[in-house]
Amino acid sequence: MNQVVEEPAGTSRSVPYYNLDEALDETAGISLLKCDIEGSERDFLENYPHLLRNTQVAVFEFHDPMCPASAGVPKVMSAGFTTSHILLDQGHATTIFFER
Repeated sequence: MNQVVEEPAGTSRSVPYYNLDEALDETAGISLLKCDIEGSERDFLENYPHLLRNTQVAVFEFHDPMCPASAGVPKVMSAGFTTSHILLDQGHATTIFFER
């Protein structure tokens, strides 16, 4: 039950992000990207647009209210994906499949 929160609670703790630019070659192709990062999807989309442009298939789980599907889908599609399909809609989280 981990998630990104706007207002930390007494039991919250901060965890560092892993910089994908340090681990991946910017020009390398990615066959499948699975992104289920509990509310940090917006941060990912803003910081790694080049990874999406080099990805053939992506699956994102968008989490309300931090990054609802209505905000995330257009950002993913703008990276050149041509189709998207909702795989699962749980109300507070929506899993969507994207392909070129």
